[in-house]
Amino acid sequence: MSIDIFVVTHKKYKLPHLNIYKPIVAGAFEYDMDLFPKNYLKDDVGDNISHLHDLYSEYTVTYWAWKNSKADIIGINHYRRYFIKGGWFNYFLCLFNPSKLLDKFVLNEKDINTLFEEHYQCIMPKKQWRVNRTVREEFLSANSAELLNTVEKVIDRFTPEYSPYFTKVFDSTENYQKCICVMTKEYFDKYSNWIFDIFEELKKTGFNGSNREFAFLGERLINVWVEYQKNECKLLVKECFFINTEFPMFAVFKNHTELIIPRWIKFFLRIVSKLGIEIVIGNGNCKIQRRTYK
Repeated sequence: MSIDIFVVTHKKYKLPHLNIYKPIVAGAFEYDMDLFPKNYLKDDVGDNISHLHDLYSEYTVTYWAWKNSKADIIGINHYRRYFIKGGWFNYFLCLFNPSKLLDKFVLNEKDINTLFEEHYQCIMPKKQWRVNRTVREEFLSANSAELLNTVEKVIDRFTPEYSPYFTKVFDSTENYQKCICVMTKEYFDKYSNWIFDIFEELKKTGFNGSNREFAFLGERLINVWVEYQKNECKLLVKECFFINTEFPMFAVFKNHTELIIPRWIKFFLRIVSKLGIEIVIGNGNCKIQRRTYK
């Protein structure tokens, strides 16, 4: 099967030395492409929405891949975030020097083909979780309630079958993060068609600004789509570890959301939380403080 893994970037960067990983500049319309290597693709050719990058962020590349790639399997990675093979041992090993070990552990063509030959149709990152905040609460800590309320109404109106899964995802304390995925073209097309229809309806209600609003929203909405597809359409999802090549072990506490934490630790942290210590994990930080009651 042919594979295109589009690596979203905005600058020249070290990439896996594998042909399936294709660097593509997001918002290319505003860049001097002479500054990039010749093999870097750009999202402002063919059917594209590159000029909407301020609103869509990396989703301009998702749109480009949807409209222009003919591969059997299509994926979205970021210039510094990649799926890796293996389990916890490989993951912790990569944390010490992810950039150096990238070529050794990143999913290659054989790995991906093997997973899809085993009847998986989608690869998603391991779910990340919070101790005492829901997806809804975390989203609202950095984004407007108006945006969230509006998208909920849009889903209720245009794809009501997804509404129960919207509630389930946003009331949960765990989700897929970082907007990275690999899917068969059939499912990638279904996902793209669904989410860009939602974005279009949101634009009609007045969300035409910047601040990457749709990217932050899309990072949560892909969970809604996946949960619906898993439960209603029997989508078979393989969860893989991912690494950030800029966050080795000594730096993970500077950006806690890049770290995958074993689920058993959640039990321990909940006990600590019940003692009156609030541990807030996510949204780019980790805070430990005594809980205040209102």
